[in-house]
Amino acid sequence: MVVISETLEKQYWPSGDAIGSLLVVGGDGTFSDRRVVGVVAAPRYSGPGSFEEQRIYLPYSQFVPAEIDLMLRLDHLDATTTGALREAVHEADPGASIRAFGSVDEAMSDYFVEPGFYAWLLTVFAAIALLLSGVGRYGTMAFAVGRRRREFGILLALGAAAPDLVRVVVARGLTITGAGVLVGLAGTRVLARTLDGFVFGVSTTDVPTYAFVSLVFLSVGALASWLPARRAGWTQPVESL
Repeated sequence: MVVISETLEKQYWPSGDAIGSLLVVGGDGTFSDRRVVGVVAAPRYSGPGSFEEQRIYLPYSQFVPAEIDLMLRLDHLDATTTGALREAVHEADPGASIRAFGSVDEAMSDYFVEPGFYAWLLTVFAAIALLLSGVGRYGTMAFAVGRRRREFGILLALGAAAPDLVRVVVARGLTITGAGVLVGLAGTRVLARTLDGFVFGVSTTDVPTYAFVSLVFLSVGALASWLPARRAGWTQPVESL
């Protein structure tokens, strides 16, 4: 009996009817027919971004590997526990030895260390890009408000309310930011298939993620527009006239 991975089934049984079929398994000059009794998900031993590997799993009673990973559920792992485990293994098989102990959290941390580093690096670059875009939006709006300062002073002299002028400037900034967000969403939608191989645990069409990112960009755009918009409300009609 053997259990195979999905990638192996897709290669040799494209129609998906591997269960019940015979598979020739062997090594060191010996071969035997084994019946496929199950298909499991393909492993990624080199990390979540690695290729799905082809694997054949044999019963332990029929094939004893040189090394095995034994998983135990324990309340805690200390010197007393590890000592008891070593004694139990030695009693079961005097020729066996335990190479090392480790928790599942440590193993998962090592497994995700590379993609975690890249994720952290991309987060830093994304934060810098967001900061630069906010500074750029602020500079553009400050320049626009400065050029219209005389116009704002005349409007205030004619009876316009300062909060109304602020709302006009902020609305203008949000319109530009919103247009940029829509263009970005459209581009991401087009590139969704390409991004599938770079994300793990989240879909490239995850609506809450898109909504949150869009809200962040709109908030930065609103803040970058509101700061120079206050200058429009502080404009003194006497200075402008």
